[in-house]
Amino acid sequence: MLSAHFLWKSSRHSGVFLLRRISNDARDLKILFIGSDELVSLPVLKFLHSEFPQKARCFNVLPLHVLTRVVQSSLNPVARYCMKNNISLINWDEYASSACLDPIHFDVGVLSSFGKLIPEHLIQATKFGIINIHPSLLPRWRGSSPLQQTILAGDRSSGVSLMLLSPNKFDVGRIISQRKFEVPQDVFTEDLARMAMTEGIDLLTQCLNTLENSTANAELQGGSGVTYAHKLKSSDGIINWSSDSVDKIWAMYRALSFMYPLLTEFRGKKLMLSEMVHPKLTVEDLIPSRFVTENVQPGTACYSSLANAVCVKCVDGFVGFQKLHLSNRAKLSALDFANGYFNERNSDIVFS
Repeated sequence: MLSAHFLWKSSRHSGVFLLRRISNDARDLKILFIGSDELVSLPVLKFLHSEFPQKARCFNVLPLHVLTRVVQSSLNPVARYCMKNNISLINWDEYASSACLDPIHFDVGVLSSFGKLIPEHLIQATKFGIINIHPSLLPRWRGSSPLQQTILAGDRSSGVSLMLLSPNKFDVGRIISQRKFEVPQDVFTEDLARMAMTEGIDLLTQCLNTLENSTANAELQGGSGVTYAHKLKSSDGIINWSSDSVDKIWAMYRALSFMYPLLTEFRGKKLMLSEMVHPKLTVEDLIPSRFVTENVQPGTACYSSLANAVCVKCVDGFVGFQKLHLSNRAKLSALDFANGYFNERNSDIVFS
């Protein structure tokens, strides 16, 4: 069980945040950063780059090195940032596949969203271990999609955890510190990521400023309340009109839309749905009356000029989308889609 001092509830509701700075003593650290994505990795890398600028020290030692996958045909956001800013870059694929690479020794590693199991020899190449910034209150939402699962589950509170990485296992390491915050209503994954990483970077700064003491006092995770955030796939966006509620579909859109569109099927082809309107705009007063009074089957679609959206009946109401994209066709506005498809037949249009 974590001590009470490990949990702190944020009272900063104004959105104004004065970021604490790395102390002069901590600026002598040699850091290995490990990450790959834009939402969770890049903010941490930008912070470390600002606090540990790439100026060679004695014996030509650079303070910050970055380990990530480097695929020239499709550079991830971390690799692009390193190349643009001349940050020392180590290719994960070369490092992981070569047993003859000389070990590179660092004071500490910082990992933020990488998706690869870290081998023990890499952890041992750091004096104080590798610190993982994880955007949930562990042990809740271990895994690769904690932000999205927080939204999908309707959690009203969340947080961020700093933990020491364990070799060859995800998200089970000892906790250095945690911070809790309330999840705003109607939050999207991108906004939740910004909240979590702002708090996480502040915790990281505290940790680096007192590195030896912070890592030495890390505590085991509790065994209760463990949940898992599975790796997301595009199929997670498939809507079941007969069982999914308005609230569930709205949560799916807020959680997944930065990666994947919501999906349904129309005339045997995949139909991608985007630019969902807020559920308040698809109440029955805005839906053509026939579709409400006749109690049409789930999946039945109509066009609402008041919501400027194609609205679809689900298990407990209607949801609306302003952009629709049929496989192998151009993306259409709701009006263009309705003009192109809704007037072709006398029968109702039904998505499946």
